[in-house]
Amino acid sequence: MKSLITSFCFFLFIFNQAVAQTLIKVPVKANKLVYDSKRNLLYASASPQDSIYGNQLVAINATTGQIVNTLFVGSEPDALAITFDKDHIFIGMNGATIVVKVNLISFTVESQINLGSDSFFGGYFPYSLATVNNSDDIVIVSREWQGTSPANAGIVVYQGQTKLSLGTTYTDYSFDIQYDSKNNMLYGYDSQTTGSALTTYSIDTLLGITPTDTLVVNLGVGMKYANNYLFGLSKVVVDLMANPPYQSGTFSYSNSVWGSAFAVDDSAKTYYISETSGNNNVTVASFNPSTYLLRNTVTYSNTVPNSSNFQAIGMTAIDTASYAIIVQDTYNESFGNPAGWYVLLKANLVMGIKENVSIPDNIYVYPNPVSNNLTIAQNIGVAKNGDNTIYVRDVSGREILRMASNLETSASINMQEFDSGVYFVTIENNSTNQSCVKKIIKN
Repeated sequence: MKSLITSFCFFLFIFNQAVAQTLIKVPVKANKLVYDSKRNLLYASASPQDSIYGNQLVAINATTGQIVNTLFVGSEPDALAITFDKDHIFIGMNGATIVVKVNLISFTVESQINLGSDSFFGGYFPYSLATVNNSDDIVIVSREWQGTSPANAGIVVYQGQTKLSLGTTYTDYSFDIQYDSKNNMLYGYDSQTTGSALTTYSIDTLLGITPTDTLVVNLGVGMKYANNYLFGLSKVVVDLMANPPYQSGTFSYSNSVWGSAFAVDDSAKTYYISETSGNNNVTVASFNPSTYLLRNTVTYSNTVPNSSNFQAIGMTAIDTASYAIIVQDTYNESFGNPAGWYVLLKANLVMGIKENVSIPDNIYVYPNPVSNNLTIAQNIGVAKNGDNTIYVRDVSGREILRMASNLETSASINMQEFDSGVYFVTIENNSTNQSCVKKIIKN
């Protein structure tokens, strides 16, 4: 069950390996986070114990940490699910039996769904949410009963405010849900009992969901989907392309995860976990999901007053080099004195990105300035970099374009429709986790 009495502070940790390691603390007491790649924003559901932003959806610039917008959404907002076109977000309430839909273009509440109640167990509260491909009107809701154990109250599908006819009952212990956008499947995990069952559901947008396969696997108390794989807090990986799915690996790392903080970027290139690293320090470890091996660790010194008093309760990947962590002060809360200080560290991100090279500087980007096609190539006679991801970002750090390339010959980007101005092209080697950033000007 989720605690309704804890108070916590939210620190936004942003680390980009192509630039100086940067840490920003943002004063929002957040329950959950979700990233909007279309606007380069993080959305936080703010606890009612936040005297400034309580019961609001808070929009945060993912490069600078600046709070850019807020909206009252209801009683104790918690679970979040953004639609695939990034124009709507669903918010589950922990203090009400409703799910609220927010239009992110106008940043206004558009509608709400009343989940109703059971005559014996009481109200259906939203625990976890998922959205589906090609729809901004369908939301899948994993429900809970508060004050019962196990708390699961079944999974339902809503289109608009209408509940579709097929769903699950409370006898199905799936509680945490993740949507598979590539195969239009839903995965539910039993984190409520000792069953540890991972259930696969087929989705019919006219009817609802139907269970198909079940796998017993220990994912811990949380799971996340990316690119045909499920990743667990237990550091276990499940291959969803197999029929039936199976446990395909475990990340090789002996250190314990700090609280419930782990994340996977959308391309499943990087898996992150957070851990304490002595008083005042926080360490983030990143892994290669292809090899299950550690890529690197980054330690942030003097990050929290005393790391033994803090717990990370959530983590969200922004891309293959950036992430956000929610940190909770459990020690001071037990004395009724939650941490009241917030510090912005290294706030020298004027543009968010600068030119930097960590792979051999044999990469050429031309012409510069550019009007139409931009070419990215390597010097003849040097070793090729293999599996690369190329990003184009504007000066605020907002991602404009992402593409894969092995750079065996060259890569071309059509920039004819881009607005005039300054852009940064980042070439990341997915095998070595090294990066090269080039500044370009679009005429």
